[in-house]
Amino acid sequence: DVDGALPWWFSFLVSTIAAERLEMTRLTRRGPEVEPLLWNIMAMMLGGAALAPVSWTLGRALFGLSLVALAAWLLAFDIARRTVLADGLGRYMAVCLLTGYGWLAVSGAAWVAMTAGLPTRDAALHALGLGFVVSMMMAHAPVILPALTRVKVRFGAFFYVPLALLNLSLVIRLFLGHADLRVRGLGAVMNAVALGTFAATILGGAVRWRMMDHQRKTQHKAG
Repeated sequence: DVDGALPWWFSFLVSTIAAERLEMTRLTRRGPEVEPLLWNIMAMMLGGAALAPVSWTLGRALFGLSLVALAAWLLAFDIARRTVLADGLGRYMAVCLLTGYGWLAVSGAAWVAMTAGLPTRDAALHALGLGFVVSMMMAHAPVILPALTRVKVRFGAFFYVPLALLNLSLVIRLFLGHADLRVRGLGAVMNAVALGTFAATILGGAVRWRMMDHQRKTQHKAG
């Protein structure tokens, strides 16, 4: 049953991201209740996933509420609230994270709305899979890619373009296209354009870093 498996698939991705962000909260002052609160939210999420094959209505309601609670936890305790005031790559990562948390809350509300019979399945899946997960990917790619592949990336203001395209495409698809399939289709195409633009941006950043590194080495030898 695909619908019964969906919460489990998403739980794996969401749990991985939540665990990584929990580690980042260690860089800030936090109360003793912060970590147990997250464990309770994760238990709620996994409980919803476990109930989905048995009671799809109760399972997705619990799963959706856990996503909203997780979004609130991240917005309250994540270090991104402070780093968004920084400059350069730090601010970019924080903007990606905070917008992703917003889409996480939208997805949670859409999961709950499905229990009332509302046609919010597309919003529930894509606000989570694209709005949240891909925003996290955009935030961490400039740091994780060099660590895993030793390919360094030069950060620039153009990194904001695919992020803006992703958010605009989701607004068109999930809100403006809610009752119009043509507009929803346009939003889906723009989703793909945003992902392609991000891949091109990463590639361009890597090429730019290599060019600048070559230029520095040439000037060093000349000096």
